[in-house]
Amino acid sequence: YFDFNDRKIAIDASGGSEDGNIRYTIRNENLRGASILNGPFDYLNAEVSFNYVIAGTYTLEAEKDGSRNYLNTIDTIQIDVLKTIQNSIEFDICDSYIYNPINKEIGLSISGGNEDNYGEVSYTISAGIEDGSIIDSSFIYTNVDTYYLIATKDGSDNYIDISTSTQVHIEKRVQTPIELKVADTNQYDVIEPIILLDVSGGHLEGDEVIYSLSGGIYSDFNSQPSEWKYENTGGVSTYDVSATKIGGKNYYDISLVHTIDIIKGPQKYFYFLNHEEYVYQPTYKHIELKIVGGYGEGEIRFDGSNVAYTDDKWYLIYSNAGDYEVTATKDGNESVFDVSNTMVIH
Repeated sequence: YFDFNDRKIAIDASGGSEDGNIRYTIRNENLRGASILNGPFDYLNAEVSFNYVIAGTYTLEAEKDGSRNYLNTIDTIQIDVLKTIQNSIEFDICDSYIYNPINKEIGLSISGGNEDNYGEVSYTISAGIEDGSIIDSSFIYTNVDTYYLIATKDGSDNYIDISTSTQVHIEKRVQTPIELKVADTNQYDVIEPIILLDVSGGHLEGDEVIYSLSGGIYSDFNSQPSEWKYENTGGVSTYDVSATKIGGKNYYDISLVHTIDIIKGPQKYFYFLNHEEYVYQPTYKHIELKIVGGYGEGEIRFDGSNVAYTDDKWYLIYSNAGDYEVTATKDGNESVFDVSNTMVIH
């Protein structure tokens, strides 16, 4: 086998007659640099060696001089200098890397092998892995996964090719912080009792957010953004809203809890149905008071110096023409305040 540190092979020929000199010749001259040391003649049994440079098959010829009485005689031999196994190689890269959405390139290199072997190194990804590629001496990954890489160093003239493998783990990345874009305090809105839940921040490769309320009373919304119909979850109260942005394949999930207070709000659209002016009626001095609007089933009452409640109805009872001030009030409930409206009837 090829030996970089000792590339000499002692050669000797025996037989023939008497003491004729032996001449050694290398016949396949296409193998560069091979030579006969201490030759080409063997004088007085001096040590003769065949010196090679690279592995290969060599044909050596020994010719013994017949001197005065004999014909020269020739013998040939074929010497195979075989390629030898290289020293082991290994990857000079880390076992794991954090997923980087901006730069997914990992430079590849190896150490080991034989110092005198300048064979090229090639890299491949073992079968079964689709999310990756090799460009020049760099590994390009796509997503979080475990990748199996193979490096092969060419043995060139004197060595057998050698390979090694390694596993590279691309680990999930922690998302940047998220924020729930909603006010801490919100008045109950009787027209549209909805809060729009919307999360900003986190990774940019997906937008799936799961929301839930404290105690798990409502987990029926997971779109982004999402409408929280708080009239269905208890109305006025203090809620801990949990938002979790799903990390998907390349990121860890990230969560936050945001405390939101739903406080009482105003009733809306509470107004009289009465006219502002009436014609004096000497025989019937009653005006039925009517009002609509507000929220819920709260009790309605009217106040004024000439207001009376008779037969389940409210009336303004006047005696003479003039201006009469009437105030209507509708009671609130756990979600809304009382509401009042005042008008002057002439």
